Amino acid sequence: MTRVWRNLSRGEKGLSIAAISLMSLLPFIAMVTRLAGIAGIPGSVVFVQQLTLCVAFLGAGLAASGGRLLSMSANTFLPGKWAGPARVFACGLTAAIAAGLCWASYQFVVLEKAGGKELALGIKTWIPAAVMPFGLLLVTVRAIHGAGPRTAQRLAAALFLLAPLILGFAGKPEGNAVLWIGIPVVLAGAVLGMPIFATLGGIALLLLWGSGQPASDVPDNAYSLMVSEVLPSLPLFTLSGYLLVEGGASTRLLRVYNTLFGWLPGGLAITTAVGCAIFTWAGSGVTIVSMGGLLLPMLVKAHYSERFSIGLIDASGSLGLLFPPSLPVILYAVYAKNVHIDALFAGGFVPGLLMVAMVSAFGVLHGIRSGAPRARFSFAEARQALWESKWELAVPVLVIVGLLRGFGTMVEPAPSPWLILSSWNASSRADFPFAAIFPASRSNA
Repeated sequence: MTRVWRNLSRGEKGLSIAAISLMSLLPFIAMVTRLAGIAGIPGSVVFVQQLTLCVAFLGAGLAASGGRLLSMSANTFLPGKWAGPARVFACGLTAAIAAGLCWASYQFVVLEKAGGKELALGIKTWIPAAVMPFGLLLVTVRAIHGAGPRTAQRLAAALFLLAPLILGFAGKPEGNAVLWIGIPVVLAGAVLGMPIFATLGGIALLLLWGSGQPASDVPDNAYSLMVSEVLPSLPLFTLSGYLLVEGGASTRLLRVYNTLFGWLPGGLAITTAVGCAIFTWAGSGVTIVSMGGLLLPMLVKAHYSERFSIGLIDASGSLGLLFPPSLPVILYAVYAKNVHIDALFAGGFVPGLLMVAMVSAFGVLHGIRSGAPRARFSFAEARQALWESKWELAVPVLVIVGLLRGFGTMVEPAPSPWLILSSWNASSRADFPFAAIFPASRSNA
């Protein structure tokens, strides 16, 4: 069984790497061929949308293998003796809901196959949609496997699979008793650590079952949202952010902002606010992870209190969410109707600058009060720092110019090789691209 799990994990990682790589290449090829006046790959936009679906569900399976599915609770409030049963309950309920969603997704795939619709190049729509039940099946199996190390714990979690079977054969109920019981049970599972997707999916399945609607409506709506023309930019820009972090972009950018603002009163606080705001386009989580470990010791050493330093980094990690290419703004544009992304970015630019200025001003005030030291400005240091960070500083300009001048869509600038060039320099690891994907190769760096 260990060998089976190992081979399954390798296969998932291989499929995920292939999907995200192809998803990154197709938009760039489409942009280059269009600008060159050459016929590109037929249906490349449609294929990128379907690859987004594949990346999402393959990623869900990988996240479930490591217990990294996003949840609202970590069970830290429970006594130690209740941690095991609570885990079995949360994992069992997750498995039951994932199994219900898997069956609903299978029904959706069957309906798509019966419809006979085609994407492009003769590929049917049901073929990429089949990743939905496959990914949910992986989540189901791994939820049961994650219930505990003992066989009894996993069997107890597997018994929860009887719930969707019973509800499936029961048919439409006469009253709402099942809903009054089922929804609180799902909410209790959320409190005990059940993933958010299972919480929302479980409530949706119960409500559809109670109203007599087909469960396939859930994957149908998810499929319709995930094949949006703009949504692929979210994983692509996130991938770009991680590539930049792996290449040491955060360190080089911090050097630039420190040379430009370090001589001011509270200059390190200004550096924190500006640096995080500009790097937040890759995602606030990426910004805090990549820059927080660098900035926190620097702030504490500069006489800022640890509490203020942590708060400043935490707050600065969200300052740039209104600047292009902001992932939350893109996500809002995907779900909102009749809203243009360029209008959202134009409307959020001034409020974003105001937030950066206010946080910087508060940092300056705190720096003066705490007696933070100031660095001496050096033209030579600033010139050298700017030159070494030229690729990183050009990334936002490239994206904004590409959007405003119509050179590319929101998806096409995200996987640009410019992002690879920005991380490939003398200070990067020699095996950087492979180290970013295969962690084992980092030991050889």
